[in-house]
Amino acid sequence: MNAVLKLVFHQPRPFWYSDQVSAKTLETSFGIPSGHAQNSAAMWGMLAASLKRNWVWVITLLLILIIGLSRLYLAVHFPTDVILGWLIGFLLVWLFLRFERPFLEWLNSLNLVTRLVVVFAISLGFIGLGMLARWLLADWQLPAVWIENFARNFPG
Repeated sequence: MNAVLKLVFHQPRPFWYSDQVSAKTLETSFGIPSGHAQNSAAMWGMLAASLKRNWVWVITLLLILIIGLSRLYLAVHFPTDVILGWLIGFLLVWLFLRFERPFLEWLNSLNLVTRLVVVFAISLGFIGLGMLARWLLADWQLPAVWIENFARNFPG
């Protein structure tokens, strides 16, 4: 999901955009949404939702915040990248919690072969989204200044 969204938005990282920014770690994919922010919100959010304890929510929200802020400190994301990553991560948690039970009830009502076909089709759908995003960007090229700024940060 994150890789497809990065292709759809195809936005630079701060150190690609400006020669005034010096990244503290190497990142080569597009910036928005932040995968670290998205994955931390999804993973820690699911943990907190499944454990249903207030203290777990406090700890996990602090972890999610620190992970997002670390991406800003490392100069590999703009604040909007991190915020969108958090929103997408929490949206995925909400969608999972909201639709897991009805989906599994429906899926379990199917015979084994049909279940396998459904799961395979869903997997192909995600692959297809990635291929569609790449196809739509086939003629797009990285701006030269992004490449120059990247090379300045990470020579060789």
